[in-house]
Parts: sequence; structure tokens; C-alpha cells
Amino acid sequence: AKKYPFVTLLSEKQQGVRYARDTGFHAASCDIIGRIDADSQLSPSWSEQVLAIFSDKKIGAASGPCYYYDMPLKKAGLLIDRAIRRGLYSLDDAPILFGSNMAVRKSAWDKVHPLLCTEGEFFEDYDLTIHLRKIHEKIVYDEDMVAGVSSRRLDDDPKTFRHTMNMHTHTFAMHGMTSPIAKGGKYLYVAIYGPLKLVRKVYDPESGRLSLSKAVQKTEPRPSSNI
Repeated sequence: AKKYPFVTLLSEKQQGVRYARDTGFHAASCDIIGRIDADSQLSPSWSEQVLAIFSDKKIGAASGPCYYYDMPLKKAGLLIDRAIRRGLYSLDDAPILFGSNMAVRKSAWDKVHPLLCTEGEFFEDYDLTIHLRKIHEKIVYDEDMVAGVSSRRLDDDPKTFRHTMNMHTHTFAMHGMTSPIAKGGKYLYVAIYGPLKLVRKVYDPESGRLSLSKAVQKTEPRPSSNI
């Protein structure tokens, strides 16, 4: 990353997404802060779409759909993801920020940061969503704000995966809240875990084909990013 003159590399001694997020967000000097994961893939038009969204000064944060770039049928996957989010968000007129594909107005971040939770295990993007709602910052979901993400969470064993999925509802519960979106997402992910794990096991994203040799390779689970 150092070879790009516009990139500033920051170091954070404390391990965990929330600490990396805070260090990066505090260092940002722009009006809008983009937030993605280390393995997110953005289209060349992503920044333009974000700028278009935030041209509405009332918007404090935004998020969009995703597709799994290391799984087959990427275009179909994006259509399915959009349909699922559209259905889930119809249950509650308040979208949830998705950490792999989101942006926050700097002024909103400066207001909300002192309120964010710091203890325990939870989804930090959900926690950010909850506290932004509490200070009445407008959060929007835009179907054209698209990012590719990795399906490496499927490498988790069933127990670890179930524990992670429980964070969907646990994060709201720790605030004394319930969310039909979080609950629906939790059970949906648990339901599709088995079939998608099998597909990931035999699919080679480099060749774009099913591979028996890939099926016998040992995979390392994704490190926990909740704390």
C-alpha cells in the first residue's frame, strides 16, 4: 500500500475491528468516511455513488448490498442479496449498516463516537447503527452502492459460525432492543450455511470451476473480528 502516494498507513496496537475503525475514522480529514473490510472489492464507481448519496445533507450514513466474489454465479448472488435485503428492510423502516460496505459522514461520526460501546463481544457495525439512530442520524440503504466480499466466514466450524450469527440479535439485545432485520438475517445465514459451505469447499474462484483438488484442501477459519 505504501507505493500509492495517496495512502496513509496507520498502526493500532489493540487487536480488533473496533480499534482499527476508531483509529482510522479519527485520522480521517474528509467529510465522508468510507468503511470496508480488508478483503472487500469495490467497483471504480463506488466512490462516485457514495458522493451522490451524501449529496443529501440529511444523510448521516449509508450502506449497500454485496456479492461473494469467491463463489459462483456472482451476478445472480447480487440479485439475491438485493432481494433479501429489500425483504428484510421492509420489516423495519431503518436499515442496518454493513461493515464491509458502508460510509459515514464525519460530522455524524464525531457526534456518535463517545456513545459507542467498548466492552464485550458484539457486531461493531450494528452497535454504530444503533447509536446513530439514537442521535437521529439518517441511515440509508442504496442498492447501487455495491461491494464484493469474501465468503471466508463459511470456513468456520458450525459452532463458531452459530456463535457469530448470534451476535446479530445479541448486539441489539445488549441495548434492550429487538430487530426483525437482525433476527431474520441470523436465521437466514444459519439456514444457508451448510449448502454454501459445501459449494465453497469445491469451488475454485481462480478457475471459476468446481474442483475436487480444492475440496480436499485444508481451510483456515476466519479470525474473530467482533472484539
